[in-house]
Amino acid sequence: MGYTPHVMVLGGGVTGTAIARDLAIRGLDVTLVERGRLTDGATGRMQGLLYSGARYADTSQPVAAKCYDENRTLAEIADHCVEETGGLLVPTDADEATVESIVEACEDCDIPAEALTGEEARSMEPALDEGVEGAVRVPDATVDPFRLTVATAKSATEFGAEIRTHTEVTDIHVEDGAVTAVTVERDPEPTGRPHPEDSEGATADSTSPDGDDPDTVPDGGKQVPGASGGPGAVPPGETDMPGMPGTTGEERPSRPTAGTERLEPDYVVNATGAWADEVAGLAGFSFPMHRSRGAMVITEDQPVGMPVSLGATPGPVRTVVPHGQHAVVGATNDPVADPDDLDGDGDDADRLLADLTGVVPALDDSRLLRTFWGVRSGPPRGDGEGRRFALVDHADRDGCWGMTTVVGGTLTIHRLVAERVADHVCGTFGISRECKTDELPLPGSEDQEVLDAVMDTFGLSSPVYDRTRERLGSRTPEVLDTDGPNPVLCEAESVTRAEVRDALDDATGGAVDLNDVRIRTSATMGACQGGRCAHRIAAELHPEYELGVIEDALDDLLAERWKGQRHALWGDQLAQAARNYDFHASTLGRKYRFEVAEREDSDGIALDGFDDGPVTGGADQPVGWGMRR
Repeated sequence: MGYTPHVMVLGGGVTGTAIARDLAIRGLDVTLVERGRLTDGATGRMQGLLYSGARYADTSQPVAAKCYDENRTLAEIADHCVEETGGLLVPTDADEATVESIVEACEDCDIPAEALTGEEARSMEPALDEGVEGAVRVPDATVDPFRLTVATAKSATEFGAEIRTHTEVTDIHVEDGAVTAVTVERDPEPTGRPHPEDSEGATADSTSPDGDDPDTVPDGGKQVPGASGGPGAVPPGETDMPGMPGTTGEERPSRPTAGTERLEPDYVVNATGAWADEVAGLAGFSFPMHRSRGAMVITEDQPVGMPVSLGATPGPVRTVVPHGQHAVVGATNDPVADPDDLDGDGDDADRLLADLTGVVPALDDSRLLRTFWGVRSGPPRGDGEGRRFALVDHADRDGCWGMTTVVGGTLTIHRLVAERVADHVCGTFGISRECKTDELPLPGSEDQEVLDAVMDTFGLSSPVYDRTRERLGSRTPEVLDTDGPNPVLCEAESVTRAEVRDALDDATGGAVDLNDVRIRTSATMGACQGGRCAHRIAAELHPEYELGVIEDALDDLLAERWKGQRHALWGDQLAQAARNYDFHASTLGRKYRFEVAEREDSDGIALDGFDDGPVTGGADQPVGWGMRR
């Protein structure tokens, strides 16, 4: 059989999972570790816009061509994650490009594009302002980054990879000029590490993929003492390596215990995005990175039917991206030093809305559900923007064999970046195997034509089934085929019990994390932000888990929902938050932890915290307060 290298991938975003999938498909043993849940980094805080490359056509045609090729590839292999809406680019006075020059450049790149007058653009997208004089119709699309990442991770496990979430890298060991081991610390019952920002769907792919040169990061990394070059591309001896048990997701995985573990992979790929320099620093390496913060806002309604981008060339751009029943409005672009300190004060969101309401006036009347901030990163350039992806082999740069770091790139080209990384890793071990990720469909995208025939089988109304099918693709019949009742647990997002149970059973690493269920199903992402459904989702943990574990998981889910709401609390959304509090603090008694009722010196829940309800007919009674729409 020969020697099979064991590769450890650090980072559970869309790029990290794609690297793990590519390497596993090529037959390597793969372990992926992520300190939080999948998509916890930049992937979970983006706008979900799948670029066509048209924005780059006027300035960098090779970049534009790559984007369009990957746009088409993802539409083929992940069609249940991609909605081919098309999009509009609206040039501004600050753009050097014009409608005509963009269309001409797109033709040179074989990207279909159409010049539109203002009237033609409004007939296609009625929400556009009367002042818009022209636009370019382009094949942009929307993509669900959560669904895409989870499907990619699931595919990786089907090819034998192991995915460990809530597992943080605490040390990378270097001996005699080579990476020899990685120490990780496992949290088996996470209650959620504090994120100053929310992980809700979606940052624009702010960095253009205009480079795949592995030398784009400047020299100057720390030389490892005693290093005289790595051991080369010859794999270590035939020593016993940690086994790589695979899982198909059909059985609930065993739950690892807490504690520290030392892993000894043959090779390490650092794909931790905006945290890449910090992780590389654990091995003694350093290199500069560019980071910026982007504010985004989620609206309750969907003011546009297709992505509308204000700004038609690379650089800061404002976009309204429809997703399901909502829209994600973004994004600002401000430098930031610490990727864990992104939370803004709301002023940047105000700037964002002020810019876009001039193009989409309906945003003025939209109810804002939440505000969140994402982080963009990449290797620095002369203009301070990280617009490339860079593959850094630390054997070449730092004289230390056994580790490669990848930085930059975008969701649109993540599969291509993963292919380049997998090519490099395989080449390091003298393995010659072709990439197949551009042709193998992700789980859920294999047999879309069979879905329409099974709706009646499971007794779901058309809207609920349609939403479920959008999320699960061809896995829909498998997930919905349950013996017991299958009620809708989250009405706003049409999530049923069967889908929640599937997400719990398929949770990577077996951690008790309702936010993992959220990113897999969209439950609690509707207008109530979990106010009316979070407790139902938590109830699905009973009776397998003790009450304390369930309470902590529910607390974590509600805290994650609150973080993005607090910057959008006015008008109807303030009223919704007040109703949520009344429901959870009073009706559900969550103002008092369950331990209060169990203490020997306690009289139980303080029932005097409940009132007698509203007094009807009183002159001073605020009738219908907070219920206006």
